[in-house]
Amino acid sequence: MAVLRIKEQWPKRSGSARVNSERLYRRYFKVLTDTDWDGPGVIEDTFARYNRSGQDFANDDGTVLRDVPWMGSPYDNKGSKPAPDPAPVPPEEDGQDPDEPEVSEEGDSAAVCVDFDVNQHDADSRWWDLMLLYTNRPEKNPDEYGADPTQRETEVQWGSQVFTWALQVDWSSPPRLIANSAGDPFNPPAQTEYSYRVLTLTRWEKTGPGGWDPVASGNLENTVNSEPWLGFETGTVKLKSITAQRLWECGAYYWRVTYTFHIRWYQPWDYRPLDAGFRFKDGSNMALFTPAPGVPPGTPGLLDGQGGKLNGNGVPSGAHPAVRWDGTVVNGVALSPYQLHPQRDFNTAIVPKLLIPG
Repeated sequence: MAVLRIKEQWPKRSGSARVNSERLYRRYFKVLTDTDWDGPGVIEDTFARYNRSGQDFANDDGTVLRDVPWMGSPYDNKGSKPAPDPAPVPPEEDGQDPDEPEVSEEGDSAAVCVDFDVNQHDADSRWWDLMLLYTNRPEKNPDEYGADPTQRETEVQWGSQVFTWALQVDWSSPPRLIANSAGDPFNPPAQTEYSYRVLTLTRWEKTGPGGWDPVASGNLENTVNSEPWLGFETGTVKLKSITAQRLWECGAYYWRVTYTFHIRWYQPWDYRPLDAGFRFKDGSNMALFTPAPGVPPGTPGLLDGQGGKLNGNGVPSGAHPAVRWDGTVVNGVALSPYQLHPQRDFNTAIVPKLLIPG
């Protein structure tokens, strides 16, 4: 399975211009393979390999194709050296000019190859018609075509995820209990929507040893940053998921890996409950709270963070105690945070290239 000959069809070259300042160029080739079983993949792989290596392609008729083009190659159309002896031609007239120049000066360095279109010939299945399309306005950065995909910039996408939060107090100053005129909280309580940021980073990674490891990556999922990362404080970034797709790119298999982060810039991904309960420390003993006058039955008493009664009697002084969506505590004491996720240093556990470009 191999390509034997690549012959550019000089008289068939074409180009066009559009009102959006786009310039288009088309180059045409005849490609000969050694068996009927060879398909487009063999041709694509040959062009990609020779383009990456920078080697000239030696045809079986003695000619040489210089600067084998591939996706992202600039339009410089250097052509082929003429054959020293007559050579077989494709099933139809190949249109090769016997007086073609050894090197063409035609070129547009701003235009790059973006389309590789190959079709099998009707008369002889070993011959293929190939068209390369060049444009000065490619969809991707020109240096990303045909190059090692792991060298491309990380793809970045920002979004947000909405969640619902039950409100106990509002954002007035001082906070007001959300309650009826008798001072009892509403049941069910008022709710509103808040959100956290979602950062999605996608990059290409190698397969095999030293490449992306689906087993090891599992140790990173559902972890939070142990150190500041990308400007976000410790514990506020959670690596929610890692997904990967194995794809053929530039003549080899690579992983296209997507990392999804959930970011609570306002507080870490931990648990800081209000310090309250139905018992308190009374010296070396534990005692039950005595319901205070006007406090609804079943209401927990407030603690001072050390196990004792807050305010001396375990009842709020002023507005109702509450923990807001951003972790701040109103009219109460929050316990020391409970760590809900393992911590990893994202600066070292995640390859440094996984950064936001620009």
